[in-house]
Amino acid sequence: MRITVYAACLLLISAALTAAEYPFADLPETITATFDVNIQESEVAKNELLGYNIFGFSKPAEQALIRNFDPITIRFPHGVWSNFYNWETDGYTRNNDPWESNHAEVIEAYIEHNIRCGFPGLAILHEEKKKKGGRGYDMIWTYNLNYDSPQKSVARLKDRESHGFNVQDIELGNEHFWKGQRSSATSTPGKSLEVAKSVSAALKKEKPSVRLSIPLSWRRDHTDYNKTVADD
Repeated sequence: MRITVYAACLLLISAALTAAEYPFADLPETITATFDVNIQESEVAKNELLGYNIFGFSKPAEQALIRNFDPITIRFPHGVWSNFYNWETDGYTRNNDPWESNHAEVIEAYIEHNIRCGFPGLAILHEEKKKKGGRGYDMIWTYNLNYDSPQKSVARLKDRESHGFNVQDIELGNEHFWKGQRSSATSTPGKSLEVAKSVSAALKKEKPSVRLSIPLSWRRDHTDYNKTVADD
């Protein structure tokens, strides 16, 4: 299976190199490369190249999977649902916002079944990793830009650090270039920018060393969105 995956990847790389368009202007029209694949030898995976984007850290099976994979970096919470995550409950809250309609059915199911994202389990795994290797995970935290105020965002940073994490890297929202992941507060690129600035200022005042990012779109028709939210 691994050989098949590698072969597919090589074909994709070859096709991308032949096109030779983005983002270099001075490359030759055609680029060739040779790959020497030795299927008789193997190497231990270099885990410093691996990251993890997962839903759930509490169940034994989930924790066993993470221990076995042993990633260096973990992103928490993951993807779409980080935009609706309530860190105070480790769950998901109904905000009675019309912009939730795209995901209302799932949010209702999460509430009904008391689904939790799994922060307590993550904290346990983090401490285990620190004891094992001298340091825990390099965390990427995805903050809820839709519904959390600057004050609540600062409180979240303090809470995570009180649980043994050194919060350094924070992603402000998840893919707000998709309208379905916004809220009334972030419904336009301009609003998203203003919310991001206010949360950024509060977090940096609390911890000047914190590093913040905003997701930009890879879609060509989102160019105006990217220019607006990148701003300064």
